[in-house]
Amino acid sequence: LIDSIARPRIAAIVEEQLDSEIEFDRIRGALPGELILSNVRLLQDNKVWFETSELHLVWKPFGLIKRDILIDKFSLTDSVFYRRPALLPKEADENDSSSQSEFSLPSLKLSELSITNFSLREELIGERYDLQLTGNVQTGGQRASGQLKLDTVSDSDTVRLIFDLDRDSLDLNGSVLGAPDGILSRLAQADGAIWLNLEGAGKLSEWNGIIETEIGQYGGMAGEIGGNLKNLQNADFSVSLAPGPLLPQIAHDIAGDTLFIRGQTSREGDDISLTLDQTEGRFGQLSGQINLTLGNELTVSPDIRGEITDVFADQLGAEQLAAPFQVNAVLNNDTDDSWSVDGQLSSGLLQLSIADGRYGGGDLFTGLIDFETQSIPFENPRLDPLLDQGAKLSGNLTVTENMMISLQGIR
Repeated sequence: LIDSIARPRIAAIVEEQLDSEIEFDRIRGALPGELILSNVRLLQDNKVWFETSELHLVWKPFGLIKRDILIDKFSLTDSVFYRRPALLPKEADENDSSSQSEFSLPSLKLSELSITNFSLREELIGERYDLQLTGNVQTGGQRASGQLKLDTVSDSDTVRLIFDLDRDSLDLNGSVLGAPDGILSRLAQADGAIWLNLEGAGKLSEWNGIIETEIGQYGGMAGEIGGNLKNLQNADFSVSLAPGPLLPQIAHDIAGDTLFIRGQTSREGDDISLTLDQTEGRFGQLSGQINLTLGNELTVSPDIRGEITDVFADQLGAEQLAAPFQVNAVLNNDTDDSWSVDGQLSSGLLQLSIADGRYGGGDLFTGLIDFETQSIPFENPRLDPLLDQGAKLSGNLTVTENMMISLQGIR
């Protein structure tokens, strides 16, 4: 009787969520608090894409009355994931008026998670990998805690994560090790070993944490963060990035062996400030501040200064760029599809100012520009004599989406 009632409901849920059919032996367990399904198969177009010898769920269904999901045990035994199913896109619920402004987790308690002999087959990621996963998770309101352990049967990959988050504090400890032929390296297409170490503890108002990682041939990173993470006030950070062979050449041109960034963030109401105390690499160095104002309109105000190195300028084929520079501007997203732009750029090569500029909203750009440059050798016998003493230009510039350029009111 229980099987005849529950089976069509399970089949309907699987069809709605996974666009698939489900087959399994007669339902066992002390329902409704215990459910055991044996020889479960998920099919699409009469082809099995997932199967497990046993799914075992022990939970407290009456907890749903209080909107609590209380799971004492969830386990899968001897499972095979053959291929990805083709899922239908979900339509957004236009009537969903739930607020996204406050951080709140659903009330969930998963006391025991056990997935043994879980096999990912070749059609998924090109190689077969067999996994074991254990752990437990508890969330609710502004609290979350748990621990997870993931291992491959071949010992090529291990993942460990322990976390405890509440309204005022966060304890975090995680590690990842992946061999060059492991599943993590294959998924990341890293072409090498992967490792990661993540540690942090303390009150959110004075938290400190570190991260160290190397992702195969993509390169490595080491960083620290500390300060008030609760509202981003007085949060300090530093990070060193070492690009690897798989990154594009421009990343090596900019960073060199290492790109170092040190700065801080602060927030007061809708105003967020990012201060770059030090940014150094092969390109040169820069520092300054970027202010953001949130609300009905987004305003971004960068004030950046720095210097381009001779090496980087030569790499770009424009040795005149090797000089100090400064950028300050105000960009305001005052409509859905366009920004107002006002600002100045100055360097040893040129001076540029923009007034009443507009990016987007029909044309790609419109605005009043004032441009002055020193001598620029274009290695063109017609242009070089004209620009030998530099040039000055002012006018109303328009750039269309088809990259048609017009300049009116030239002075």
